[in-house]
This record gives sequence, C-alpha cells and structure tokens, in this order.
Amino acid sequence: DVLRQATEVIMAAITRQLEDVRGEKAPTELYDHRKARAEQRRRAQGKGST
Repeated sequence: DVLRQATEVIMAAITRQLEDVRGEKAPTELYDHRKARAEQRRRAQGKGST
C-alpha cells in the first residue's frame, strides 16, 4: 500500500512537470495499458467476425 501511494505521488509530480514542458494540460484520465489492450482485443474480434 505504501509503495502504491509513493508511486502515485511520483507519477503526479512527473505529470505536472510534463504539463510545464509541453505547455498543455494532461488528460484527466490516466492511461491504463490493460484497458487499452482489452479495447484493442475487442476491436480485433469485431473485425474478424464480419
């Protein structure tokens, strides 16, 4: 639990720094690799069934 909290604090700091470097706001929803892969799989299954 402590490691997860520390990771969240570090990632938030990195996000703020990237906002400054890029000059734009970060997306409100963080990127979730597992969610993105699941969406890719759903799309691939949909294309193969038609």
